[in-house]
Amino acid sequence: MKAKVDISNLPKVSNPGRICILKSKWHLQHVQNMADACRAVLEDAGYTKIDEYTLPGCLEIPLAARDLPVSYTHLTLPTTPYV
Repeated sequence: MKAKVDISNLPKVSNPGRICILKSKWHLQHVQNMADACRAVLEDAGYTKIDEYTLPGCLEIPLAARDLPVSYTHLTLPTTPYV
């Protein structure tokens, strides 16, 4: 069952940059659902340059975020929806 979240009151980004979603392979079906929802919210906020990377596990997320170019606004997703 997918939850509905009201995003109508979220601010629009006037000058959106480049953003990256980092996600883990663990429980990928759940993580992908979260990434899809996140992408929809970001697109609604005005982002058009959204990259998405799948990593082997959650321990790699901080390392991958550290190594992203400075031009990114970082966004990470948890390894599992059971956080």
